[in-house]
Amino acid sequence: MRHFIIGDIHGCYDEMLKLLHKAGINNEDFIISVGDIVDRGPKSIQVYQFFKNRPNSKVIMGNHERKHLKGIYSYAQDIVRLQFGEQYDEFVKWIANLDYYYQTHHATVVHAALEPNLAMEQQKESVLAGTTAGDRYLQNLFPDSYWHQHYKATKPIIFGHHVTGDAPMIINNTIYGLDTGACHGGYLTGLLLPDFKIYQVKVSKDYWLEEKIKWQLPVLKAKDWNNWTFDKIELEIQRFRRRNAQNKEIQAYLSQLAQATSKTKNLVTLILEHILTTIKTFPSNEFNQQAQTYSSAPLFYMARANRLTKERILEKYSSPNKLLALAQELNLTT
Repeated sequence: MRHFIIGDIHGCYDEMLKLLHKAGINNEDFIISVGDIVDRGPKSIQVYQFFKNRPNSKVIMGNHERKHLKGIYSYAQDIVRLQFGEQYDEFVKWIANLDYYYQTHHATVVHAALEPNLAMEQQKESVLAGTTAGDRYLQNLFPDSYWHQHYKATKPIIFGHHVTGDAPMIINNTIYGLDTGACHGGYLTGLLLPDFKIYQVKVSKDYWLEEKIKWQLPVLKAKDWNNWTFDKIELEIQRFRRRNAQNKEIQAYLSQLAQATSKTKNLVTLILEHILTTIKTFPSNEFNQQAQTYSSAPLFYMARANRLTKERILEKYSSPNKLLALAQELNLTT
């Protein structure tokens, strides 16, 4: 059986199909991705569906898959979550079953690296997948060199993760680095076993640069603004305004968000006045009984003790959703 190993695809689905065609891959051939099939490129969901539905295929756990699995979201993961929509949970369940390495008769495939001269079953997952912790571990282990410079075995190691430029990195016919920056407008690279023949397809544009601009507003709108604290919302609005000073659409959205948040926050004045008025209607011998009918009873006790202020309300009800829920409980019009 022939094995075709593909470097970091990062959503470059069209180029992946061209690469498979160029290498003459058929249904009997076994395709292995070194990982990072998603994020940055335009068609992550199509790449995922391809590997999910192809019997003779394997995807190695990359640091980008691991980010989704662990719920560690940066901008690239936020974009993919929107792209996948209702299929996202299914995708996360699928990547939970990915292996961290794969061995053929001719080579061992990992995503990022390995600890030289250590059995595969003893390797750290963080090292194999190329997480920040894994990279740091190898840097501490080899402060003045790279891990592959210490690899003494004869079985070739094939990996991705580290962009090597337009050409793959090949050292002593045992080290094969296949990440040639496809999503950045570089090349998508594949290696055919057992011949160890290289195939490449040029990517016509910097997909990641394009995607970063395209998805700015959708990602911004999808953030969980109403469950953030008012302080965090204010800081994030300021941050995004600075970062997108020339984007009129984003500036307009942030202005609307700031106005809506301010309007919600102003409910605290109405809430304070309502509680202070309401406790005056409680018979003195029934205060406890009346206050306990509210889940916000502590506020009523503070009001009776003349300790209730707008600041105290906002300490406990610190997000728009919490404050709106309180206003609803008090039957206040929002």
